[in-house]
Amino acid sequence: MNNDRFVLHGVVLALFIALVSFLSNSSPIWAADTKVLSGTIRFENGEPASGIHVLIFGNESIYTVTTDDLGGYSTTVVAGYSYTIYPTKYVQTKIVDSSIVSGNHIVDIASQEIGETDSEKYHAKVDAGWCSEFVSWVYYTAGDPFTGGDDEDWVMTTVKKIVKGFGLHDGWQFFERDDIPTNIEPQPGDYVFMSNNLGIDKSHSGIVWSVDDDTLVTIEGNYNDSVARVERNSWRSKTEGTIVRGIGFRRIISAARFEPTYYYVYSSADGQDHNFIYSEEATSATSINPMPFLWSLLFDS
Repeated sequence: MNNDRFVLHGVVLALFIALVSFLSNSSPIWAADTKVLSGTIRFENGEPASGIHVLIFGNESIYTVTTDDLGGYSTTVVAGYSYTIYPTKYVQTKIVDSSIVSGNHIVDIASQEIGETDSEKYHAKVDAGWCSEFVSWVYYTAGDPFTGGDDEDWVMTTVKKIVKGFGLHDGWQFFERDDIPTNIEPQPGDYVFMSNNLGIDKSHSGIVWSVDDDTLVTIEGNYNDSVARVERNSWRSKTEGTIVRGIGFRRIISAARFEPTYYYVYSSADGQDHNFIYSEEATSATSINPMPFLWSLLFDS
Protein backbone atom coordinates (compact mmCIF):
# COMPACT_ATOMS: atom_id res chain seq x y z
CA MET A 1 0.00 0.00 0.00
CA ASN A 2 2.79 2.38 0.92
CA ASN A 3 4.56 1.59 -2.33
CA ASP A 4 1.37 2.25 -4.26
CA ARG A 5 0.94 5.62 -2.50
CA PHE A 6 4.56 6.49 -3.23
CA VAL A 7 4.10 5.63 -6.93
CA LEU A 8 0.89 7.70 -7.06
CA HIS A 9 2.63 10.74 -5.57
CA GLY A 10 5.50 10.24 -7.98
CA VAL A 11 3.12 10.20 -10.93
CA VAL A 12 1.30 13.29 -9.66
CA LEU A 13 4.60 15.10 -9.12
CA ALA A 14 5.75 14.21 -12.63
CA LEU A 15 2.49 15.45 -14.05
CA PHE A 16 2.83 18.68 -12.08
CA ILE A 17 6.40 19.25 -13.30
CA ALA A 18 5.28 18.63 -16.88
CA LEU A 19 2.39 21.01 -16.44
CA VAL A 20 4.62 23.73 -15.00
CA SER A 21 7.04 23.28 -17.89
CA PHE A 22 4.18 23.59 -20.36
CA LEU A 23 2.75 26.67 -18.70
CA SER A 24 6.15 28.35 -18.53
CA ASN A 25 6.33 28.18 -22.32
CA SER A 26 2.80 29.37 -22.96
CA SER A 27 0.33 31.91 -21.71
CA PRO A 28 -0.99 30.95 -18.27
CA ILE A 29 -4.55 29.79 -18.69
CA TRP A 30 -5.56 31.60 -15.48
CA ALA A 31 -4.11 34.93 -16.60
CA ALA A 32 -6.74 37.58 -17.34
CA ASP A 33 -7.13 38.55 -20.99
CA THR A 34 -6.44 42.28 -21.18
CA LYS A 35 -7.46 44.77 -23.82
CA VAL A 36 -6.78 48.46 -24.42
CA LEU A 37 -9.84 50.62 -23.86
CA SER A 38 -9.41 53.87 -25.73
CA GLY A 39 -11.41 56.64 -27.31
CA THR A 40 -11.62 60.34 -27.99
CA ILE A 41 -13.75 62.89 -26.21
CA ARG A 42 -14.74 65.98 -28.13
CA PHE A 43 -16.93 68.98 -27.48
CA GLU A 44 -20.13 69.55 -29.42
CA ASN A 45 -18.27 71.88 -31.77
CA GLY A 46 -15.78 69.11 -32.60
CA GLU A 47 -12.86 70.50 -30.59
CA PRO A 48 -10.88 67.93 -28.55
CA ALA A 49 -11.58 67.91 -24.81
CA SER A 50 -8.05 67.86 -23.41
CA GLY A 51 -7.04 67.61 -19.77
CA ILE A 52 -10.29 65.94 -18.70
CA HIS A 53 -10.02 63.48 -15.81
CA VAL A 54 -11.95 60.36 -16.74
CA LEU A 55 -12.96 57.53 -14.41
CA ILE A 56 -13.63 54.11 -15.92
CA PHE A 57 -15.64 51.65 -13.85
CA GLY A 58 -15.91 47.93 -14.54
CA ASN A 59 -15.01 44.48 -13.26
CA GLU A 60 -15.14 45.89 -9.70
CA SER A 61 -12.22 48.15 -10.59
CA ILE A 62 -11.69 51.87 -11.12
CA TYR A 63 -9.28 53.17 -13.74
CA THR A 64 -8.22 56.82 -13.85
CA VAL A 65 -6.98 58.43 -17.04
CA THR A 66 -6.61 61.99 -18.36
CA THR A 67 -7.34 62.97 -21.94
CA ASP A 68 -4.38 64.18 -23.99
CA ASP A 69 -4.11 67.28 -26.19
CA LEU A 70 -6.21 65.59 -28.86
CA GLY A 71 -8.88 64.53 -26.38
CA GLY A 72 -7.76 60.91 -26.43
CA TYR A 73 -7.67 58.50 -23.52
CA SER A 74 -6.27 54.99 -23.29
CA THR A 75 -5.90 52.40 -20.53
CA THR A 76 -5.57 48.64 -20.22
CA VAL A 77 -8.55 46.76 -18.80
CA VAL A 78 -9.60 43.15 -18.29
CA ALA A 79 -11.55 41.90 -21.30
CA GLY A 80 -14.99 40.40 -21.05
CA TYR A 81 -16.64 43.03 -18.87
CA SER A 82 -18.72 46.12 -19.38
CA TYR A 83 -17.14 49.47 -18.57
CA THR A 84 -18.75 52.80 -17.92
CA ILE A 85 -16.94 56.08 -18.45
CA TYR A 86 -17.50 58.97 -16.03
CA PRO A 87 -18.26 61.78 -15.90
CA THR A 88 -21.21 60.90 -18.09
CA LYS A 89 -21.60 64.60 -18.81
CA TYR A 90 -19.11 67.40 -18.49
CA VAL A 91 -19.35 71.15 -18.89
CA GLN A 92 -16.27 73.25 -19.47
CA THR A 93 -16.44 77.02 -19.66
CA LYS A 94 -14.08 78.44 -22.22
CA ILE A 95 -13.18 82.14 -22.19
CA VAL A 96 -11.45 83.90 -25.06
CA ASP A 97 -10.37 87.42 -24.09
CA SER A 98 -9.16 89.39 -27.09
CA SER A 99 -9.92 92.82 -25.64
CA ILE A 100 -7.96 95.71 -27.08
CA VAL A 101 -7.86 97.46 -23.70
CA SER A 102 -8.14 96.22 -20.12
CA GLY A 103 -11.27 96.49 -18.05
CA ASN A 104 -9.39 98.47 -15.42
CA HIS A 105 -8.48 101.05 -18.05
CA ILE A 106 -12.16 101.48 -18.87
CA VAL A 107 -13.00 101.86 -15.18
CA ASP A 108 -10.25 104.47 -14.78
CA ILE A 109 -11.73 106.58 -17.61
CA ALA A 110 -15.30 106.21 -16.33
CA SER A 111 -14.38 107.04 -12.72
CA GLN A 112 -12.80 110.32 -13.79
CA GLU A 113 -16.23 111.42 -14.97
CA ILE A 114 -17.99 110.96 -11.62
CA GLY A 115 -19.95 114.11 -10.84
CA GLU A 116 -20.19 115.23 -14.47
CA THR A 117 -23.62 116.56 -15.48
CA ASP A 118 -22.97 117.76 -19.04
CA SER A 119 -24.72 115.10 -21.12
CA GLU A 120 -23.76 116.76 -24.41
CA LYS A 121 -20.16 115.83 -23.66
CA TYR A 122 -21.18 112.25 -24.30
CA HIS A 123 -23.01 113.14 -27.55
CA ALA A 124 -26.44 112.81 -25.98
CA LYS A 125 -29.44 114.68 -27.26
CA VAL A 126 -30.80 117.56 -25.21
CA ASP A 127 -33.42 116.62 -22.61
CA ALA A 128 -32.97 112.88 -23.30
CA GLY A 129 -31.63 110.00 -21.25
CA TRP A 130 -27.90 109.55 -21.67
CA CYS A 131 -26.82 106.45 -19.74
CA SER A 132 -26.14 104.46 -22.92
CA GLU A 133 -24.34 107.37 -24.52
CA PHE A 134 -22.09 107.55 -21.47
CA VAL A 135 -21.13 103.87 -21.82
CA SER A 136 -20.50 104.41 -25.53
CA TRP A 137 -18.29 107.44 -24.84
CA VAL A 138 -16.21 105.58 -22.25
CA TYR A 139 -15.59 102.62 -24.56
CA TYR A 140 -14.76 104.98 -27.41
CA THR A 141 -12.38 107.07 -25.28
CA ALA A 142 -10.69 103.90 -23.98
CA GLY A 143 -9.99 102.82 -27.56
CA ASP A 144 -12.40 99.89 -27.90
CA PRO A 145 -15.61 101.41 -29.28
CA PHE A 146 -18.96 100.12 -30.43
CA THR A 147 -19.77 100.08 -34.13
CA GLY A 148 -23.10 100.38 -35.91
CA GLY A 149 -24.43 103.53 -34.23
CA ASP A 150 -26.96 105.82 -35.86
CA ASP A 151 -25.60 109.37 -35.88
CA GLU A 152 -22.02 108.38 -35.14
CA ASP A 153 -20.67 104.87 -35.56
CA TRP A 154 -19.62 104.46 -31.90
CA VAL A 155 -22.64 106.09 -30.21
CA MET A 156 -25.39 103.77 -28.98
CA THR A 157 -28.42 105.74 -27.81
CA THR A 158 -30.45 102.94 -26.21
CA VAL A 159 -29.98 99.69 -24.32
CA LYS A 160 -31.28 97.74 -27.31
CA LYS A 161 -28.64 99.32 -29.54
CA ILE A 162 -25.89 98.53 -27.04
CA VAL A 163 -26.98 94.88 -27.04
CA LYS A 164 -26.84 95.01 -30.83
CA GLY A 165 -23.37 96.53 -30.57
CA PHE A 166 -22.18 93.57 -28.51
CA GLY A 167 -23.46 91.27 -31.22
CA LEU A 168 -21.54 93.17 -33.89
CA HIS A 169 -18.23 92.96 -32.00
CA ASP A 170 -16.27 89.77 -32.75
CA GLY A 171 -14.69 89.68 -29.29
CA TRP A 172 -17.74 90.54 -27.15
CA GLN A 173 -20.79 88.63 -26.01
CA PHE A 174 -24.06 89.63 -24.34
CA PHE A 175 -26.01 87.28 -22.06
CA GLU A 176 -29.40 87.69 -20.52
CA ARG A 177 -28.95 87.03 -16.83
CA ASP A 178 -30.51 83.53 -16.83
CA ASP A 179 -28.23 82.43 -19.66
CA ILE A 180 -24.94 83.42 -18.03
CA PRO A 181 -22.77 80.28 -17.58
CA THR A 182 -22.40 79.08 -14.00
CA ASN A 183 -19.60 80.64 -11.95
CA ILE A 184 -18.97 83.41 -14.48
CA GLU A 185 -18.93 86.85 -12.87
CA PRO A 186 -18.95 90.28 -14.52
CA GLN A 187 -15.51 91.87 -14.60
CA PRO A 188 -14.41 95.53 -14.41
CA GLY A 189 -15.29 97.28 -17.65
CA ASP A 190 -18.15 94.95 -18.57
CA TYR A 191 -21.58 96.33 -19.42
CA VAL A 192 -24.70 96.01 -17.25
CA PHE A 193 -28.25 96.26 -18.56
CA MET A 194 -30.68 97.09 -15.74
CA SER A 195 -34.33 97.94 -15.28
CA ASN A 196 -36.74 98.41 -12.42
CA ASN A 197 -39.66 96.13 -11.63
CA LEU A 198 -41.71 97.78 -14.36
CA GLY A 199 -39.60 96.10 -17.05
CA ILE A 200 -37.59 97.08 -20.09
CA ASP A 201 -39.43 100.37 -20.60
CA LYS A 202 -37.47 101.66 -17.62
CA SER A 203 -34.10 100.35 -18.83
CA HIS A 204 -30.73 101.69 -17.72
CA SER A 205 -27.05 101.16 -18.63
CA GLY A 206 -23.93 101.00 -16.51
CA ILE A 207 -20.29 99.92 -16.46
CA VAL A 208 -19.03 97.37 -13.94
CA TRP A 209 -16.60 98.75 -11.38
CA SER A 210 -16.45 95.61 -9.23
CA VAL A 211 -18.40 92.55 -8.07
CA ASP A 212 -18.12 91.11 -4.57
CA ASP A 213 -20.61 88.30 -4.00
CA ASP A 214 -24.03 89.99 -3.94
CA THR A 215 -22.60 93.52 -4.14
CA LEU A 216 -22.33 95.08 -7.58
CA VAL A 217 -20.61 98.44 -7.97
CA THR A 218 -21.15 100.32 -11.22
CA ILE A 219 -20.42 103.67 -12.82
CA GLU A 220 -23.51 105.09 -14.51
CA GLY A 221 -24.37 108.11 -16.54
CA ASN A 222 -27.65 109.94 -15.97
CA TYR A 223 -27.95 108.64 -12.42
CA ASN A 224 -29.82 111.50 -10.74
CA ASP A 225 -28.71 113.63 -13.71
CA SER A 226 -24.99 113.01 -13.29
CA VAL A 227 -22.27 110.38 -13.56
CA ALA A 228 -22.21 108.40 -10.33
CA ARG A 229 -20.66 105.44 -8.62
CA VAL A 230 -23.55 103.21 -7.55
CA GLU A 231 -23.47 100.27 -5.15
CA ARG A 232 -26.21 97.63 -5.15
CA ASN A 233 -26.18 94.99 -2.42
CA SER A 234 -28.67 92.55 -3.91
CA TRP A 235 -27.90 92.66 -7.61
CA ARG A 236 -28.61 88.94 -8.08
CA SER A 237 -32.20 89.38 -6.93
CA LYS A 238 -34.94 89.25 -9.55
CA THR A 239 -37.52 91.03 -7.42
CA GLU A 240 -35.81 93.70 -5.35
CA GLY A 241 -35.13 97.23 -6.59
CA THR A 242 -33.24 97.68 -9.84
CA ILE A 243 -32.94 94.31 -11.59
CA VAL A 244 -29.91 93.26 -13.63
CA ARG A 245 -31.37 91.99 -16.89
CA GLY A 246 -28.17 91.12 -18.68
CA ILE A 247 -24.38 91.45 -18.84
CA GLY A 248 -22.27 92.48 -21.79
CA PHE A 249 -18.96 90.63 -21.50
CA ARG A 250 -15.98 92.12 -23.26
CA ARG A 251 -14.80 88.61 -24.15
CA ILE A 252 -16.26 85.45 -25.63
CA ILE A 253 -17.62 82.90 -23.16
CA SER A 254 -18.82 79.50 -24.28
CA ALA A 255 -20.04 76.53 -22.28
CA ALA A 256 -18.84 73.42 -24.09
CA ARG A 257 -20.43 70.08 -23.24
CA PHE A 258 -19.62 66.50 -24.06
CA GLU A 259 -21.06 63.12 -23.30
CA PRO A 260 -18.56 60.24 -23.33
CA THR A 261 -19.38 56.97 -25.03
CA TYR A 262 -20.02 53.75 -23.11
CA TYR A 263 -18.05 50.73 -24.31
CA TYR A 264 -18.33 46.99 -23.88
CA VAL A 265 -14.93 45.41 -24.56
CA TYR A 266 -14.52 41.68 -25.17
CA SER A 267 -12.52 39.14 -27.09
CA SER A 268 -14.39 36.94 -29.57
CA ALA A 269 -13.68 33.49 -30.99
CA ASP A 270 -11.98 34.99 -34.01
CA GLY A 271 -9.30 36.45 -31.74
CA GLN A 272 -10.09 40.01 -32.70
CA ASP A 273 -10.80 42.93 -30.39
CA HIS A 274 -14.30 44.35 -30.60
CA ASN A 275 -15.56 47.67 -29.23
CA PHE A 276 -19.29 48.17 -29.31
CA ILE A 277 -21.24 51.16 -28.10
CA TYR A 278 -22.62 50.00 -24.79
CA SER A 279 -26.40 49.79 -24.92
CA GLU A 280 -27.43 47.13 -22.42
CA GLU A 281 -26.02 45.08 -19.56
CA ALA A 282 -23.35 42.76 -20.91
CA THR A 283 -22.78 39.20 -19.77
CA SER A 284 -19.37 38.85 -18.19
CA ALA A 285 -17.07 36.14 -19.49
CA THR A 286 -15.64 33.72 -16.92
CA SER A 287 -12.18 32.16 -16.83
CA ILE A 288 -11.09 28.90 -15.20
CA ASN A 289 -8.57 29.11 -12.39
CA PRO A 290 -6.96 25.64 -12.03
CA MET A 291 -4.85 26.46 -9.00
CA PRO A 292 -7.27 25.33 -6.23
CA PHE A 293 -7.71 21.96 -7.97
CA LEU A 294 -3.95 21.39 -8.31
CA TRP A 295 -3.35 22.46 -4.73
CA SER A 296 -5.91 19.91 -3.52
CA LEU A 297 -4.57 17.12 -5.71
CA LEU A 298 -0.98 17.52 -4.52
CA PHE A 299 -1.29 18.17 -0.83
CA ASP A 300 -4.64 16.84 0.34
CA SER A 301 -4.18 13.23 -0.80
